Amino acid sequence: MQKDIDLILHKIPHVKPYRFVDSIKEVSDNHIIGSCNLESDSFFYKGHFPANPITPGYIITEVMAQIGILGLGIYLVKNNLHEVTNAFLTSTNVKFHDVSYPNDTITVNSQKIYFRFNKLKCHIKAFNQNGKILCSGVFSGLIK
Repeated sequence: MQKDIDLILHKIPHVKPYRFVDSIKEVSDNHIIGSCNLESDSFFYKGHFPANPITPGYIITEVMAQIGILGLGIYLVKNNLHEVTNAFLTSTNVKFHDVSYPNDTITVNSQKIYFRFNKLKCHIKAFNQNGKILCSGVFSGLIK
């Protein structure tokens, strides 16, 4: 499994400050678990909100997409990676349950619903370091 985790981390095309995958804990044909550490000096905290910074919802959604769709998608096509040129998030249906703060570690748990015709659909949940759910939803993406 470590070889697969290393492959995923190597193939994710994002770089800091817009890479939100720090580690992958587990991966299989049906799920992935990974995490992202949100450092207090991250660009999005400067204006959201200066006196009481919280993590913007779009950042939590991006963390979920990078780990839950892109990471799992890379794993699912690992034997055909020379053919993968792009990955696109095509839809989300999310519900926010709580807020995230600077220095939180977000853990993402993604469960595959289906993967066919290059479309990956997953039920994804994001938790803070205390196990409290931050966000949940269904995400879809194309792996091309």
